[in-house]
Formats: sequence, C-alpha cells, structure tokens
Amino acid sequence: MMTRNSMVLASVCGVVVLCAGLVAPGCGGGGGRAGGVQTTAPAPVHEDDFRGLFDRGEYNRAYASASRQYPALSGSAKDQAALVAGMSASRVERREDAERWLRPLVDHPSSGVSGSASATLGMDAHRTGRHAAAIPLLTRASKSLTGDDSARASFYAADSLQALGRDADARAMYQAASSSVKDDASLKSKIAARLQTMGNVNPDPVAGAGSYTIQVGAYADFARAMEVRAKLQSRASSAGLPDPRVVTITRDGKTLHAVRVGRFANRPTAEGAQRRFGVESLVMVASGE
Repeated sequence: MMTRNSMVLASVCGVVVLCAGLVAPGCGGGGGRAGGVQTTAPAPVHEDDFRGLFDRGEYNRAYASASRQYPALSGSAKDQAALVAGMSASRVERREDAERWLRPLVDHPSSGVSGSASATLGMDAHRTGRHAAAIPLLTRASKSLTGDDSARASFYAADSLQALGRDADARAMYQAASSSVKDDASLKSKIAARLQTMGNVNPDPVAGAGSYTIQVGAYADFARAMEVRAKLQSRASSAGLPDPRVVTITRDGKTLHAVRVGRFANRPTAEGAQRRFGVESLVMVASGE
C-alpha cells in the first residue's frame, strides 16, 4: 500500500493535486534539474507564501502562515488558505485542526477544492482504521478529481470497503480506479493486483474442503494483510498449497483480517502442510468463513 507513505496532497503552481508519496517538482523558482538532480539551491520562501512553504514540505510553517493570513483574506484566496492550513495540519498529524479547516470545504463548489479536502480527510480516516468514515469522503474525492488523483481516491475507498467486508462494492470501486488511472504505473499495478485477488478474499466455503486451516497472522490493517498475502504466494505455491487468502474475522469485538492458507480435513493433515509451508503460523479451525 502506498503509505503516508500513501497519498499526499500538494499545491503545485497554485493547483492542488494528489500525488502518490511524492510532492511533484516545483514550477519555476525552484531551481533547474538535470537528470533528476537539483542543480541550484531552491530560492527562499517568504513567510507569507503558505503554498510555497507547503510545496517545500515545511508544513508547520505553512500551517502558521495560512492560519495567520486567513482572517484578512477573501474569496478564493481565503479558501486556498483554509485548504493549505488543513492539509498542513494533516501532514503533521494534527487531525482535529485538519478537520476544523477542511470539513467546511468538502461541499465547496470548486471540484478541486472539494476533492482535495475530501481526499485529505478521507485518507486520515483510512490510515487510522475509520473505514466507515473514509469511504464517503474518498468516494466524493474520486468524483471531484480526475485522472490519477481520482484513481487513487477510488483505490483507497475500495481498500476501506474491503476492510469492512463489502467485497462487491470494493470490486466496483477498484474497477473505477482502473478506468481512471492514467500515468501512474505503480498504481496501475496495485489496482490490478487487488482485482486479481478479489476471488481469494472471503471465498465461499468449499464443500468437503475441511474445517482446518493454516493462519499466518491477523491484522487490524487490511492493506497490511494483503501485503503479507502477496509475499507468501510463491512460498505457498512451492509447498504445493493454494494461494493465501484474506478472511475478515472478529476477535474480542475488534475487526481483524486474517491471512490463511489451505483448508484441511483434519489437524494432522494441516500440520503436515504447515511443515512444508515453512512459515511461522498456527493450525486452527477455519472459523469465520
């Protein structure tokens, strides 16, 4: 998964865009590049240039600048100050401040402002496991933004849907992401991988397949479970086992996503497969599926 490390909002030349893990190169005034290497030092950014500060990754300064100037601004300049203040607050984990600045912008008439505010709040909710809150925000962002930005919002909305066990809705959202993505090869690959594994997430029990399974782990973060599943595919294949699957379970009132391999008629057969698998794991009854 793209981490916070996931999806970042950046203001480039006054246009708010969604990027995957990187702030896009600055437009003018940022120094030339040769072969991807900065050839001159970036020009200093004035304290009043909150967008420039944000682009430079100086989020605390950007927040201070935008929030200080906000009362004296009007129109689109005021909206931009609120947007940068909220995005900056999100970047430094000040979620209450991010919510205060961005929530009023979710319904903004400008699709760029609305989409960026929705995406930021949606990603904050997604990262903290508040998937029910993330889904409508990221869905709104996917409809307000375009191209790769729209695709990223759809991708994370789909991850949240799948984390809640809404597989059919998740598949539709992954397909929407696949239709929207343009230039981001990494995102294309991630979307394709998610769609490919949809058939292995919470599959219907196979008649006569048995009640025991090998469980590698159970994770609060669905994306983490999917990463573990992907890493274990070749190991399972080498051991003559089916592809690992992700099963949503409840433990002590908490939703977890278990990575499991195979179904077996009895414990001894499962334990034999576990030895061939060679990964630290547990043999257990395949509860929850």
